[in-house]
Amino acid sequence: YMRLEELKRKTSSSIKGFVAMSFQPDLNTIYSNGFQLALVNSGYEPTRMDKIEHINRIDDEIIIQINTSRFLVADFTGHRGGVYFEAGYAMGIGLPIFWTCRKDEMSGLHFDIRQFNCIDWENAEELAQRLQSRVESVIGKGPR
Repeated sequence: YMRLEELKRKTSSSIKGFVAMSFQPDLNTIYSNGFQLALVNSGYEPTRMDKIEHINRIDDEIIIQINTSRFLVADFTGHRGGVYFEAGYAMGIGLPIFWTCRKDEMSGLHFDIRQFNCIDWENAEELAQRLQSRVESVIGKGPR
């Protein structure tokens, strides 16, 4: 519990929001015009693993990036196992998680996360608006 409290203190002032999502090419515009825009407009720095240069093992780097983030955005579009892992890890260390999924894939969400308030979106504009509103309501406006 002491280590968990230490991790929480380290990330409480972070300006990073870690985005866990599928890296399918058709979602790149959704990232840029949805997730990234929402976090930047909220005053936070979006972080996505495929945008980070490193020489570590990928799983170690994911954990480092989540540990140094203020919150995690988990998008389940495409139902990638890695997103479930990253959200579970973030939950385990007490980070706030913003759950999202494209509206036409909501029925495929695993039963373990269906009880969370998930932002269902149809396009990047709607996603950006709703995610920005949720982040600012829950975490507050960031320093950027």
